[in-house]
Amino acid sequence: SDPLRTVFPYTDYLHLPVLFTPGFRRVLFVGMGGGTAPGRFHHDYPQTTIEVVEIDPEVVATARTLFALPDDPRLPVHVTDGRLWLRRSTARYDVIILDAYLIDTIPFHLATREFYRESAARLRPGGAVASNVIGAVRGPESRLFRAIYKTFRSVFPRVYVFPVGGGAPESLRNIILVGTGDPPLTRSEIVSRAAAAEQSGRIRIEGFSQDAATLLDGPIETRDVPILTDDYAPTDALIAPVR
Repeated sequence: SDPLRTVFPYTDYLHLPVLFTPGFRRVLFVGMGGGTAPGRFHHDYPQTTIEVVEIDPEVVATARTLFALPDDPRLPVHVTDGRLWLRRSTARYDVIILDAYLIDTIPFHLATREFYRESAARLRPGGAVASNVIGAVRGPESRLFRAIYKTFRSVFPRVYVFPVGGGAPESLRNIILVGTGDPPLTRSEIVSRAAAAEQSGRIRIEGFSQDAATLLDGPIETRDVPILTDDYAPTDALIAPVR
């Protein structure tokens, strides 16, 4: 099978932070998954170094053997905890992509205000942090997403929300957050950038401008959810739907 083929639609949305960081040259993935997302970045952006931090060596081995993740100096893989890596590394990145959350469990230390601050501190000027979250925007299964969004907002001056595939806000799905410190962009500016990048071939994701157009408009209710901190991050309780 083609290792570059999109299997999970959310991995196409992980290219959205590129719209906020023109001229990016260094990307960090915290969490590997099957390796298809970093592998696609490695293929599509040949002038860019793609680093991956993955805590589980078995995940890395599977990505190499089953999903043809390249063994290339331009795609180094570090087998360690993502937060420890950010604390110990002196590297700076144009884009940091957090893809370490599952539908039923979250390593809470990778979802706190302190962790997002540590991520922001590793950005180059004009950089962006993106996070893949599984949840809903509204309704009984939305509390975890809304808490992560509130926590993101406490760190990044601008936060953009892209529910994968659009649809009803109560639907459980992947949601991509993009946090930046740059002046805000409007929906039309973001979609125009996506269309131009797609047309020029700079981004090779089919339908990428439609992905960008799923940008969520309007406020997100956060008064009933906490900012997640190292001292208080009840992620397991927030995953459970309200009955």
